[in-house]
Amino acid sequence: MTIRRCVNTIILCSLGLLTGTGHGQIVFVDVDAVSGNNDGSSWADAYVSLQDALAGGQGTEVWVAAGTYAPAPPNGSQALAFALRDNLGIYGGFSGTENAREQRDPVMHETVLSGDLNGDDQPGWFNMQDNSDQVITANGVSETAILDGFTITSARVTSASGAAVIVIDASPIIRNCSIENSISDFASGAGFLINGGSPLIDSCSITGNYCWLARGAGAYIMSFSTPTFVHCSFSYNQVYGGGASVADGAAVFIEFDAPAVFDHCSFSNNTADPNYPLYSNGGAICSLADGLTILHCDFVGNTADIGGALWLGRPARIENTRFTGNSAITGGAITNFIANPTTIVGCSFVFNDGQDGGAVSNSTNGVVNFSNSVLWGNTGVGDNRFKEQVHNNSATTEFSYCCIEGVFDQIQGEDPPNPKGFPGCTDLDPLFVDADGADNRGGTADDDSRLRQCVTVRF
Repeated sequence: MTIRRCVNTIILCSLGLLTGTGHGQIVFVDVDAVSGNNDGSSWADAYVSLQDALAGGQGTEVWVAAGTYAPAPPNGSQALAFALRDNLGIYGGFSGTENAREQRDPVMHETVLSGDLNGDDQPGWFNMQDNSDQVITANGVSETAILDGFTITSARVTSASGAAVIVIDASPIIRNCSIENSISDFASGAGFLINGGSPLIDSCSITGNYCWLARGAGAYIMSFSTPTFVHCSFSYNQVYGGGASVADGAAVFIEFDAPAVFDHCSFSNNTADPNYPLYSNGGAICSLADGLTILHCDFVGNTADIGGALWLGRPARIENTRFTGNSAITGGAITNFIANPTTIVGCSFVFNDGQDGGAVSNSTNGVVNFSNSVLWGNTGVGDNRFKEQVHNNSATTEFSYCCIEGVFDQIQGEDPPNPKGFPGCTDLDPLFVDADGADNRGGTADDDSRLRQCVTVRF
C-alpha cells in the first residue's frame, strides 16, 4: 500500500497536478467547485472563494478559474480587498482543467475581480453605493507579488484616493489585466492609485474609469513613486471638474517627484471635461513631475481645454511617439508650461487641433527641443501655417532636422525666416504612407503617418 501511494504521487507530480509543472506549490480556486472538499488542493477540490485561498497562506501560486469573485460577500464590508503578498503569484484565465499555467487563456476564460458585492450595478454608475472601496491592494510588497490575467472592475470610493487598485510603497508586477469601469467621487485615481514604490504595469488595459471632481481617472501617481507602464492601453477614461476642482489628467495625473515611464503604450479617447468657468488640463496625461518619459507611444483622439494629449509642467522626454486627432483650446496635442526643457525626438504630430497651437503650445518660459520630428496638417489660429503648428508665448522652441509645415513661410511685414535658425529642417510634403487612413478621416486610429520608403533613381 505504501508503494502504491508513492507511485501515485510520482505520476501526479509528472503531470503537474501537484506542482503546476515546476511553477511552485499551487492553490486552486474555482467558483463552480461546489461539490469538492474546497481545500484548494486540486481543481476538483478548489476553494470557491479567492479570499479564502489568500487567507490560507499556503502555496506560491494561486490559480483562479473563470468566473466572478468579490472581496466580500453580499452586503459585506466595503473596506475589504484582495491583498497581494510577497512570494505569491495570483493567476487568472483558467478553465478549471489545466495542469500547466501556460495552458490558460485569460481572454477566453475571463476571470473577474469585482467590487460589485451585490451584483446589482446599473449603467451610468447607478446603484454602486454599496460597492467595494477598492478591489486590489498592494501594501509594501516587492516584485515577487504578481497579479496576472484578471479583469478588475466596479470599485467605488468617495472622499478618498484610489479605487480599483491601490499600490502603497510597493513594487508588484501587474500583468495582462483589465482595470475598468470604476469610479471615484471627490477622489483621485479611479483605476490605479500609486503612492510610493516602483510597480511594473505590463500589458494592461485601463479603460472606462471615471473621476468626478477629481484627477487621474485611469491612474493617479503620487509623489516619490516610480512606476513603469509597458504595452498598456488607456482609453475612454474621463475626469469631470466642478466647484473648486479642475479636471486634470483623464488617463493619468502625476504629482511632483514621480518620474513615471510609459513605454509602447496607447492613449485614446480620454476626456478631461471641465465645468465652466473652470478648465481642464491634459486629456491623456497631466504631469507635474520631473523626468516623465514617454517612449514609442500613441496619443489619438484625446481632449481637454489645455493640452489635448499632454499638459507638461516639468521637464519630460518624448521619443518615437505619434500624436493625431487630439484637440484642445490651447495646445491641440501638447501644452508645455514652465517645463525646462521638454525634449521631443522622432515624433509625429498630424491632424491635431488647437486654437492656440494646433500641435504644441509653449508658454511662460517653457523650452521645447524638437529633433527628427514631423509637424504637419495641424490646425489652429495663426499668421501662417507654421504658427498653426506651434505657438510660443514668452517661451523658446528649437528645431533640428524636422519637417514642419510652413516653417519658411514669410509673414507680410516681417523679415523672412532664417534657415540657419532651423538647422536641417524642411517644409516639403512629408509624403506619409496614408495620412488619413483607410477611413479617409484624419486624426483617427487608422492614420498611417509613417514616411514612405525612399527610392533611389539612377540616371
